[in-house]
Amino acid sequence: MAANVYMFNASLTLLNVSINGGNPLTISGAAASSGWQPAPAPKPIPFTAGLPSAGSFGIGSNSCEITPTRGSITNTATIVINDSTPPNTPLQLYFYYVDDSNVSWILLDNGQCINGSLQFSSDSQP
Repeated sequence: MAANVYMFNASLTLLNVSINGGNPLTISGAAASSGWQPAPAPKPIPFTAGLPSAGSFGIGSNSCEITPTRGSITNTATIVINDSTPPNTPLQLYFYYVDDSNVSWILLDNGQCINGSLQFSSDSQP
């Protein structure tokens, strides 16, 4: 049985996200009116036990092209899902833009971090 990847945007700006060359989805940004909760994608992305394919996640390296609507720079995140991840487990994927050209992401399996790429603003460094 296949599961889904539920994507969220923790940034203020809207994001256009394409999974493995599939049609892009627009994800709203987080806002004060929602208590800064990350905004969910309009629909989950399928996750299967097979190889990655256009518009769905699979076992191995998945290419995510992320473009903020306020800029023209597209970032590509390579999100690896190991073969030890059960394909019937729903995953959660959070995106956050550090600045106009650097995106961070974290992949969770039942709330436990299984992969990620985090960058920090130079303003937040001690």
